[in-house]
Amino acid sequence: MTDVKKCPTCREIKSVSEFTARRDGSGKYAPRCNECERAKQVKKRNEAQERQRERQRNKPRTEMKRTTLKPMSDKRKLVNQQRREAMLEAFGPREKWTCMGQNKMPHKCFGGINGHEIKSRSRAGRTDENLLDMTGIITICDWLNGWIEDYPREAHALGLAKHAWE
Repeated sequence: MTDVKKCPTCREIKSVSEFTARRDGSGKYAPRCNECERAKQVKKRNEAQERQRERQRNKPRTEMKRTTLKPMSDKRKLVNQQRREAMLEAFGPREKWTCMGQNKMPHKCFGGINGHEIKSRSRAGRTDENLLDMTGIITICDWLNGWIEDYPREAHALGLAKHAWE
């Protein structure tokens, strides 16, 4: 009859194998059966979570002013406007711009005509002076601009780009 024990929580008589043995090797077992012990732990966890939720509910809310981020700073807008004016001054009205790579490439230009920095902005620096310097800018079509990004060595050989390996 030593292989059974009564659980004080559920008051059932159960086999000793349903109780947790103590770690000290004394042959004694935990007072509650494994099921009651798990139920006690779950109850403690739920109570702790409920206390935490209650603290969050009672916590005074400070209203934060929510604003959307600007896609572009006011300073960058000003520099872009100055760049637009410098491009018009250097290359004339936008309607008369032509692709400067047209005679270097055996393709028909298509897409809009835009300014292209021969030396990339990441290498030239991001200062406003570099953005407004028109000496390193050519007008090319959108297709050629994409081609230059895809084939940098060939573009460098044609003089349409300057890269780090120079």
